[in-house]
Amino acid sequence: MKKTLSILLALVLVFALATVAMADVQPPKRPIRVAFGTGSTGGNFYLVGGGMAGVMNNMLPEFFSVTAEETGGSSANLQMIENGEIDLGISMTSTIAEAVAGTAKWSNGKPSENIRGLVPLYPSYMTVYTLADSGITCWSDFAGKIIGTGSSGAAMDSYMRKAFVDLGIEVKDIFNDGHGATATA
Repeated sequence: MKKTLSILLALVLVFALATVAMADVQPPKRPIRVAFGTGSTGGNFYLVGGGMAGVMNNMLPEFFSVTAEETGGSSANLQMIENGEIDLGISMTSTIAEAVAGTAKWSNGKPSENIRGLVPLYPSYMTVYTLADSGITCWSDFAGKIIGTGSSGAAMDSYMRKAFVDLGIEVKDIFNDGHGATATA
């Protein structure tokens, strides 16, 4: 939480400095509408994206009207940017690398052309958890099980699917749901 707060405070400073630098720039007749892809409710992308949209709206209201959109996360945001459905989005760097290389599942082998980096936000970690009585103590124990990988289109979903293939582990089924719903389940 401290790291997220530090990032948001740094962004406030950046936007405050940008406001001073733009003092001589005339605002448009109407604020430019910006759709900002985040992630599923309860996840970090959703919280950070909503905070960033709020900062941009508060610091430059005559220039921008930013709406934080709930999305499937990294892959979904990149696909929506590529298709022109959103203007900004949060994504993990490895997912960006797949999109730029044209190896992302949704890219059909075609490298993305509309994606640009803006700012690194924070390091990301993967957490794997099971019920205490599941009997799962190592990766191979996932064979034949129904697993959840978070939101469809999120980076962790694609990472986990690839990891199971690379490890030769055949799971029974993969269940996709947002962070909040997965934690509640």
